[in-house]
Amino acid sequence: MTHLPIMALDHALLYLQLNPEVCGMLLKLDLEKAYDRIRWDFLEDTLRASRLPESWIWWIMQCVTGPSMSLMWNGEKTEPFRPSRGLRQGDPLSPYLFVLCLERLCHQVEVAVVGKE
Repeated sequence: MTHLPIMALDHALLYLQLNPEVCGMLLKLDLEKAYDRIRWDFLEDTLRASRLPESWIWWIMQCVTGPSMSLMWNGEKTEPFRPSRGLRQGDPLSPYLFVLCLERLCHQVEVAVVGKE
């Protein structure tokens, strides 16, 4: 199963080589730790760009930024802390927020490519 992304990349490269009239760009993103890396300001901007009501944006951001966490370190619980970015694994809202952010990222890449930035 780990070879599927490599095969897809090989097929895309072969297609571009065999069809020189096609302009294209390949972008490979490593999404392994992407949930942990979503910036909260980007998420908030994405929600605004989606034209959600301000009250919904406030509720969603409270759900994302509000909770604190603590760790088990050598069998003892640490002091609670608040993370500064990321979406929580297991939160039912997180997959939807993640997809919204990915869609916005794709849109920004497309605009940059068309504008040749």
